[in-house]
Amino acid sequence: MTSTKVTSKTNSKVSQYDSFTVRVMDCLDELYTTAVRLTKDMPKAEQLVQTTLEKGAKIYKPESSAVIRVWLLEIMTQTYYASAN
Repeated sequence: MTSTKVTSKTNSKVSQYDSFTVRVMDCLDELYTTAVRLTKDMPKAEQLVQTTLEKGAKIYKPESSAVIRVWLLEIMTQTYYASAN
């Protein structure tokens, strides 16, 4: 019985990340372009996008998928300016 609960909880988490991945693919180019504009350095831009996606994946909820582009850009901007200070 316990394994069923763990499996369903794990499957729920996997489907949540699958949903996040699908939504992110639509705005990945814009995230990268914005990161390059902010950092003016391609390796730093890649790292900023990676950090943004990691933070976003940790707190993503499927209900927020309608505004994911704006939400990720906000995470990116806050991350960039927090690291610059």
